[in-house]
Amino acid sequence: MLGEDIYLSSPSLYKFKMKLKNFFSIIFLCFLSVYGKDFGERLIHIEKKFAMDKLNDSNYFFYNPSDMKIDSKGRVYIVDTLNSRIQIFNNDGIYIRTIGRFGNGPGEFNRPEGIFIDEVEGKMYVCDTRNYRIQVYSLEGKLISIYKLKFAPLKIIVRFPYMYVLAFPHQIMNMRGESLIKIIDKSGKVKEGFLPFLKTENMYTNMLCNLLLMKLDKKNNIIIANQFCLNRVLIFDKRNKLKRKFQILYKAAQWVGTGYDFSIKDEKDLNKIAFIIADFTFDKNNNIYFLSGNIKKRRDGLFEKGREIYKYNLEGKYLGTIILPISGRLICIDNKNNLFLIDREFILRKYKILN
Repeated sequence: MLGEDIYLSSPSLYKFKMKLKNFFSIIFLCFLSVYGKDFGERLIHIEKKFAMDKLNDSNYFFYNPSDMKIDSKGRVYIVDTLNSRIQIFNNDGIYIRTIGRFGNGPGEFNRPEGIFIDEVEGKMYVCDTRNYRIQVYSLEGKLISIYKLKFAPLKIIVRFPYMYVLAFPHQIMNMRGESLIKIIDKSGKVKEGFLPFLKTENMYTNMLCNLLLMKLDKKNNIIIANQFCLNRVLIFDKRNKLKRKFQILYKAAQWVGTGYDFSIKDEKDLNKIAFIIADFTFDKNNNIYFLSGNIKKRRDGLFEKGREIYKYNLEGKYLGTIILPISGRLICIDNKNNLFLIDREFILRKYKILN
């Protein structure tokens, strides 16, 4: 199975590795205390363009959106999950069209959570999550085909001739030998998979360690990021081989721990997780921008979580930080260096990245 070397199957062995890592983390913190000025936060400035908070237009009322993509023409595609629809806007935030509505018939959705735009074939792939299927549309919104699945799809990317579909981890939890990412051919047959489910001693940690984000970069590499706990970024090449892995190790000269080495007994304990990756995207040079942050406060008294975007290259090198004026949920960047953001109040905003 592909990617088998990424996760350790034995929880005890993994815990030993994490303790060893924490020891070196202490050494690293000591290093920062002496040389911290060399690891300072490099600020990237942004300029506000608009905020589409139209109170009288339901096309701008998003309800728990879970994915956002932008095409080469600057059109923005938003997966409006709890409204069970896809909303499309132009580069100035002007509404173009709606695709889908709630239901289980052709062209209808039940809480979709992922989208992929294939401009070469002129197709849009949508994860119709609660209906256990992938629906394929033209970019104009015409339904082309439907792929029925045996699991709930969360995210999808298409790399000819296969679809790579991220499965809901709760369904994989009790299945022996099952993988989180399914590779599906154009006939709808699951050929293989990779990234096995990581099992721990705790049900909550099981779920958190297996919540992933998956996207295709501009060089057809598959980029996977753990949203919680492991703080890990994996890069797979065109042959699905692990090309590189790295962690977001610091920002503002501070070490960011993995959050794995603790016990979760109830929902209150979830607040112990300091580092969360909410979303990530790419600029025209294929640098990666992670929407993230710690749960502690910045100097302005506001929490960092969802207010910071960390820029990295594919080698895992930190390049800078964008500090947002408001907590974000989803991000994407167009070819003109414009940053599109859906904030925690579900408002679409646009910023210009200045440096």
